[in-house]
Amino acid sequence: MADESIDSSSSSNCLQFAKEISNHAAFTELSPPSRDSQEAILQNKKLVTAYDCQVFIWNEEKKNIVHVVNTKAIFYNSGKSHHFQVLKCTKPTQFQVNHIQINNNGSYLALVGQNAIDIMELVYRSDAIKQHQEDATICRNFPLDSSYFNSHPEVEILQCKWHPGSKFGLHLVVLTSHSMLRVYNISKPDVAQVEFTIHESIPRNKSGYFNALSAASRVISFDFGPPIDNDVRMVKSDISSNNDQQGTSETHIHPIYLLQDDGDIYIAVVNLKTKLSYFEGPLIIRPASDDNYGADACSIICLPTKPAVIVIATLNGSIFHAIVTDSESDDEALESTFSVELCAFESVNLDPALFKTGSDDMIDLPDPVILQADTLQSNCYFFLHPSGVHSVLLPWIDNITAIASDKVTQCRVECLICTRSFAESPATPMWGLTQVNDCNLSYIVGLISGSNECVVVPLKFDYGVDVPLLVSEMDELAIKNKSDDQLTTENLVDAIRKVLGKRTSVSKVIGNDSMSQEQIFEILTKTTGDLRKNHLKNFHIACDIIEHRVQNLADRKVQQNSQLLLLNVDVKNMKAEISRLREKYQQAKEKQEEIRKRTRKILANIQSFIPVKADAEEEFHSDITEIDANLKDLRKGVDNVIKKCRYYEENQAFTKAETSSLPERDMAVIHEGLKAENDVIKDLIQKVKDLSSQVSQ
Repeated sequence: MADESIDSSSSSNCLQFAKEISNHAAFTELSPPSRDSQEAILQNKKLVTAYDCQVFIWNEEKKNIVHVVNTKAIFYNSGKSHHFQVLKCTKPTQFQVNHIQINNNGSYLALVGQNAIDIMELVYRSDAIKQHQEDATICRNFPLDSSYFNSHPEVEILQCKWHPGSKFGLHLVVLTSHSMLRVYNISKPDVAQVEFTIHESIPRNKSGYFNALSAASRVISFDFGPPIDNDVRMVKSDISSNNDQQGTSETHIHPIYLLQDDGDIYIAVVNLKTKLSYFEGPLIIRPASDDNYGADACSIICLPTKPAVIVIATLNGSIFHAIVTDSESDDEALESTFSVELCAFESVNLDPALFKTGSDDMIDLPDPVILQADTLQSNCYFFLHPSGVHSVLLPWIDNITAIASDKVTQCRVECLICTRSFAESPATPMWGLTQVNDCNLSYIVGLISGSNECVVVPLKFDYGVDVPLLVSEMDELAIKNKSDDQLTTENLVDAIRKVLGKRTSVSKVIGNDSMSQEQIFEILTKTTGDLRKNHLKNFHIACDIIEHRVQNLADRKVQQNSQLLLLNVDVKNMKAEISRLREKYQQAKEKQEEIRKRTRKILANIQSFIPVKADAEEEFHSDITEIDANLKDLRKGVDNVIKKCRYYEENQAFTKAETSSLPERDMAVIHEGLKAENDVIKDLIQKVKDLSSQVSQ
């Protein structure tokens, strides 16, 4: 009950927020467009964009930008909730703006017309933000390659996007009507940094022959794929080698997928640093189709999923989903090129009544279907058509292995906005679709209709669920490698809530006040039928999920029981092995004790044979050591005496000559002294000999 109250409170807050922003004071600044003709209303336009909870709207009549400062303030009902800012160009645009594109860091805004582009440098002034704007903030704007577009009036701008690989958001990629892709660095706006004509760059396809049909067709749409590493096989070798030589190799490169009106898809790489480009195509689409999966293609987007998913829209309202896969070709000549293929697996066919203009003249739409990726959920996208906006969810992206099984979860299509209740009503295409993402707001899609009316639809985060595979459907090796936590699926209640939930709580229907009672009853009947059909379908999906969950748990129970039996057998074997090892351990312990006793006995015997000195021997040894020391001292003394004698003998003659002769009595005394010394020396020598003889004995 608590969860339900929280959900209802959050839903009411989102609806109140949608009402508040729809009545925002900024939209009073928008002048209603001039309805000169139905053809002018049906033009493909995108006059609204958003960046970081800030909304930018182009006012064609006043040639300025209405800037809704912060949608968070609206949600929290702060004092600045109705404040906005008007941004005016320094040089008013001389052309009709059909598209506005903001770059990745919110610093520049591209104003795109049919034959011209202006770049507007955004300036945020806190003092210029008011509830009723009187003075506009002046922002510098400058033309992009005006000399080229002025000298080629026949060239039309089909599409332009900011390059996601640009570090500072300065690179703009432009597709023109004669299949030329031009890359501009807005810091040097007078000339294109890279330009190439696609058909001249790709004269042959993978089969080696010239594709005449592709040469007669033209490229009408493009989109950037998710970044790829420089070292993968998809990047051509000469681009990578040139990067290494210049020392400016990029970490990631964004491939560009190009769509022709005949359904062919090309792939290109543009290096923003080395200015090198490479193309390949048309890409092989498997399985092959006679109509090339829509010979009247009109729009393409690439969802940033893993693997990447290509979405192709056709003029008759068909949408195809294809996965980008590695090529299965073994041709060695393709090793240095893009080696990817497309695997088409799903199509969505919309009601043809959605694409009728409803007028007598039957004016053809330039692009009846416009695809736009969801900036928050990678597995979701929107498509705009003359009757409103639909949302498509691909729930199988997170579980790509489900595609190969029979239980594939199909995509889910849901109507978000309906601008035409009947096929006879005039077409009212959307003139812009953008998102304002914030964790507190769930996420909000801001819309501007052909009458400059703001439409806001709150969306939900937890949308879509994958049907889990049965254990019997899984590969045995995968089951062994997966742990119990990995095999455990999400909470069943949450899964059922996701299935029975909708992308939005209530679809926005823009009706006409002049409808009759029969038309109102027809709308109610059709809406009730659609709700029953979709709701019953969701109930069937929920039943399938419950059945799969029950079967999955039953299979896991059987598997766990079999594992328990095996574990019991293993326990018995382990107990027998433990008993055997215990006996071996006891035997080894007894042997170890026996070996230890024998070792001690051997050591004792060895110790008994070691000789031990007695006390008398120790004393005798100390005496001998002392005698040796005394002998050394005596030898030194004898040597000194001998040296003295030699010295006296050598200097005796010299002494007699220098000194006077002594008296006889003195000589007698000296003689007696020398004789006494000689006797002492002889006694010492005799003692030494006696000691030596004693030692030798």
